Amino acid sequence: MVRRSLLLSVAWLLCALVGGAVGGPASGASPAHVLVLISHDATPYRDALKGFERALRTSGVDADIEVVALQGDAGKVAPAMAAAHRNGTVLVFSMGLVATQGALAEGRDIPVVAGMVFGADSFKKKGNATGVVLDMPVELQLEWIRRLMPPDSVVGVLYNPAENQHRIDDAQASARNLGLKLVPFQVDTPQTLPDVLDSVANHVDVLWGIPDSVVVSPETAKALLVHSFRNRIPFIGLSSAWVKAGALFALDWDYQDVGAQCGELAVRILRGARADGIAPESPRRVVYSVNLKTARDMRVVLKESVINGAANAFE
Repeated sequence: MVRRSLLLSVAWLLCALVGGAVGGPASGASPAHVLVLISHDATPYRDALKGFERALRTSGVDADIEVVALQGDAGKVAPAMAAAHRNGTVLVFSMGLVATQGALAEGRDIPVVAGMVFGADSFKKKGNATGVVLDMPVELQLEWIRRLMPPDSVVGVLYNPAENQHRIDDAQASARNLGLKLVPFQVDTPQTLPDVLDSVANHVDVLWGIPDSVVVSPETAKALLVHSFRNRIPFIGLSSAWVKAGALFALDWDYQDVGAQCGELAVRILRGARADGIAPESPRRVVYSVNLKTARDMRVVLKESVINGAANAFE
């Protein structure tokens, strides 16, 4: 466990010395205890934590932050939450699905701000909770595919209908509006993925990856990227990690800003708002990465403006 104490801002201290305060606790009040649960110790999570801490620090809120890294172990949530109740924790910032589900299950009356999760369904029906969800609008993704790929490119997408039929329906409508041809391929189980990939090769010019636990996972990543290179069909990844591994490009979020956005929600709650009275939000700032070697191998010409604007341009 790591503890960080966020000091009052200079402005708050000056006001407190003359008997006033700026949106903070009364003079002499103890710092608000905030528990941060991190599902995994990965760079995006660490970036989000920096943004969260910065938002609380610059707001003038006096908070004592305790950080618990779960390393994917849901069993660590219960003892952390039990200690939170003993310590008078007033808010939990949960990052990732493991942390969020655990915090909501064990939190009882402690408000939760959720971050680094896909979809508000993971928390919006669970009482006193809100957060920032990472769902990337399908129209935005398709706009970028149209921007980077040659005209008249046929876009393939692999999906599990039980998980993503609604997303595919929305994508079909968006593709028509953008003048793109989108061809969906149904994948019922990870075991059927190789056969589906074989059927894709002669029908599409680019493969678009979407969040799907059946199709896109650590177990399927190699098969997807090997298929992409063997058939010279660029794969559109889900994050910069995919691009570094060989995907052509990926849209991503500015995770420090996601954390800052969660911190701003936390400040509102610490100042008296109910979490379940605050609508879930989408991230504010999109970034992207490109793989220049993949572009050369796939004979995709990227404009200099696209390369220069990338958060990462991998060689």
